[in-house]
Amino acid sequence: MAKRGLLTDQALGEGKTFASDGLGFATYSDVLAVAAVESEGPITIGVFGEWGTGKTSLMHMMENRLKSRKKVVTVWFNAWRYESDEHPVVSLVATIVKALRDNKGWRDAIKDGGHAFLQALQAVAYGFSMKTEISLLGAGKVEGSFSGKDIIDRIDKMTNEELMDTSVLYSMFERLDALELPGGHRVVVFIDDLDRCFPDQSVKLLESIKLVLNQTGFVYVIGASRSILEAYVQFHYGKEFGIIGFPGASYLDKLVQLPFHIPPHSGRMS
Repeated sequence: MAKRGLLTDQALGEGKTFASDGLGFATYSDVLAVAAVESEGPITIGVFGEWGTGKTSLMHMMENRLKSRKKVVTVWFNAWRYESDEHPVVSLVATIVKALRDNKGWRDAIKDGGHAFLQALQAVAYGFSMKTEISLLGAGKVEGSFSGKDIIDRIDKMTNEELMDTSVLYSMFERLDALELPGGHRVVVFIDDLDRCFPDQSVKLLESIKLVLNQTGFVYVIGASRSILEAYVQFHYGKEFGIIGFPGASYLDKLVQLPFHIPPHSGRMS
């Protein structure tokens, strides 16, 4: 009797090779990968599709194509794994810092091994570990009290007096803004499963990217259901600030410069 088995629901690139591109994503991943590294940045690419349409597979294929390129560092961040964090930007920055530290090619190519840039990133994350208020998109203030955990190295040179100054967070932003990735380097950050997080966490992460990590040379690829993100944004601003009918679509258009909608699979597979 012939063997019979079920197909797995595992995305391409997760424990498997990329040889079986059953959804025909090769061309899409090639074009989007080139757009990611040849755009000036900062830029955000949205890979939009409903659950189960292959967003993660497409993003893994993009990542696989970019890993062989010089002057490119790829970072993979699964937002769902960190949704219990009070503010996901700390975990996101920590993931980016680790990827940069582990990339020998990047360290060798950057003057001082990228130490100044890494310290600036760490300083921002550590700034979020203290209790402060920051303004988000002019829609009000949100209070953040974060432990910092052990995933962020503490900045030894900071004194207690400096950490008590609420303006230090803004000076950290300015410090990061003053730094640029030299020589055409790109950091491409893939953020997956954003639409599986609770609405407040999803919006926090989106706003953190715009507020904190909107840096030259950084490219973000967000995989999510656009309809769910729009509903999250409308829910968040309606609940938190009482803004009825907040335009979630316009909000996402401002954050995502290149939206790519996964086409229907029907008619493309036998």
